[in-house]
Amino acid sequence: MARRSTNPFVRAFHTIYAFFYNKKVGVILILAMAILTLLGTLITQAPAGVMSQPQAREAFLEQMRGRYGGWTTPLSFLGFFTIYTSPAYLVISALLALSIIACTLHRLPQLWRKAQHPRTHVSPKFFGRAQYQGQVPAKASVEEALEAARKAVQSRHYRVLPDETEGSAGFYADRHRFGPFGTVIAHAAFVIIIAAFAVSSLTGVDETLTLPVGTPVDVGHGTPYTLTATSFKDTYDEKGRPTDYVSRLVLTDKDGKQLASQDVRVNTPLRYDGYKFHQASYGFAALVKATHGAESAYDGGLALTQRSDDNIYQIGITDLPPAKTGGKKLRLVVATPASGQVAPDVASGQALVQVVDMAGSEGKVLGEQVVDQGASTSIGGVDVTFVREVPYTGITLRQDPGALWMWIGSILIVVGMAITFGARHRRIWVRVCGGQEANDRDGSGRIRAARTVVEIASVDTIDSAFERQFSSLVREVETRLAPPASAPHASSTSEG
Repeated sequence: MARRSTNPFVRAFHTIYAFFYNKKVGVILILAMAILTLLGTLITQAPAGVMSQPQAREAFLEQMRGRYGGWTTPLSFLGFFTIYTSPAYLVISALLALSIIACTLHRLPQLWRKAQHPRTHVSPKFFGRAQYQGQVPAKASVEEALEAARKAVQSRHYRVLPDETEGSAGFYADRHRFGPFGTVIAHAAFVIIIAAFAVSSLTGVDETLTLPVGTPVDVGHGTPYTLTATSFKDTYDEKGRPTDYVSRLVLTDKDGKQLASQDVRVNTPLRYDGYKFHQASYGFAALVKATHGAESAYDGGLALTQRSDDNIYQIGITDLPPAKTGGKKLRLVVATPASGQVAPDVASGQALVQVVDMAGSEGKVLGEQVVDQGASTSIGGVDVTFVREVPYTGITLRQDPGALWMWIGSILIVVGMAITFGARHRRIWVRVCGGQEANDRDGSGRIRAARTVVEIASVDTIDSAFERQFSSLVREVETRLAPPASAPHASSTSEG
């Protein structure tokens, strides 16, 4: 019996290790992840990047209030709208990965011993209790019967190890001894997938950039890149259904040098430096200029991505930088009639412009004006010009550093499962004894009357394919020994 270490750090390590390889802990962690995954399926998940943008977050939560009512705020606080990137999900994933690693490391020595140093000797009672049993009576000597059985087993590509116990005449045979290591590969694959998921969640990028045509937009995320949609085109069939929409994108660096240019579709992204730019959506934007005194507070396309409660207006919102507005927290709101809608106060080609002071908790509207295309107005000290309405294109920006490892993990799962179920470890024990020593299990008397009896047994679980293989092996041993006309007795019983 191994002595326990007195080193407190070693004892603490063994305690933690024992906790993680405990099967009950693993089951609890799997159930916890399953529950969170179920919640993530049942509860609407916020699109990538929405919860990190105040305006988009507010719009999303307002939409969810129509579905979840008063539960919306606590669900948002608990992170249920972003379950798959929530701390709880990531922590449980990490704990599950540690549990898988500990269970695999704990099981590895057992698998290695079974593969390299199997139990070659079993008691005579084992041959009457094993799941699969076979008896072949023969007139041959012990040596001849043992050799015939060995050749029959070896012809099926089994490894044969002699039973070196004194006074025994038998051997152990197995095939696919490294088959159980397929579970090790599969477990390693699960850990790789969990790690890849965590890397993607913590360091990956998945958000939608709104690009009014002709307006450069910073890619962000610490990159020096600027993305511009120089054109957008959508086509429809005779029934008005969209058949294609494509954006011409130009990627430049901070000095204005062009890095890449391409027509982008949903499944034809622009790829550069590990980033992918996919076509995702489209709509309209308002080109506006806003100045406060001598400072330019905004100049570009404001995407009209939101709708009014009555769906009559399409709305764009942006917060003006306080450094450009004398320290004031001002919000610019622009609304135009939505496609196919007739607004009572705003005609086609006009825009409703509103300036809101966001210093308070709810915001104070400083004023609003209906502005013609190309005209200007002054609201709350901000001069706003509505230049014109232009299309915008929504581009999904993705960078997934865990994608490669996700693929590797998925391939390893397939490989591990294929090895586990396609190369199952088969074990057989064989012994040869005199007829008088054998247990006459079928009661026919033929076993007792034989000179020698070859007994074959296996403890494999019930498997119809192996049952046929086992019966075929028993028949081949009988054929090699040229036994009496009566057929051998091969059976499958419960081990006990």
